[in-house]
Amino acid sequence: MKRWVALIFILGCTNKTAVDAGVKPPETAPPKALFMSLGEDGLPSGPETHLILTTRCQICHVADYVKQQRLTPAQWEATVQKMVTWGAPLSPAETASLAAVLAEAYPPDRPDFLPTLRPAPEGAVHISK
Repeated sequence: MKRWVALIFILGCTNKTAVDAGVKPPETAPPKALFMSLGEDGLPSGPETHLILTTRCQICHVADYVKQQRLTPAQWEATVQKMVTWGAPLSPAETASLAAVLAEAYPPDRPDFLPTLRPAPEGAVHISK
């Protein structure tokens, strides 16, 4: 760290950039998406999870009830386990998997609506002013 600070200071004093000086910045991992992307219906799009949610969770409630929750991983685990004790037809492996996916899809800090970027339809014309 001290080397980078000194190098930046020296380069700043000589009006050169790190690239001009041939210095490569440290490699960093690509940024991780803040939140899991959801399908068009607002549910996690993994085929197994989507099937469980639509065929077993929706026996008792609509998908909106699941989508409005914002819980921690421990709370999701407790919630899914509670549903199993109330009769949700889930195996222990499905219970753990579902709780993990729901915790990632609907964490406490996820906003209700995320903007989605979609490609323009083919043949669309862009008009600029």
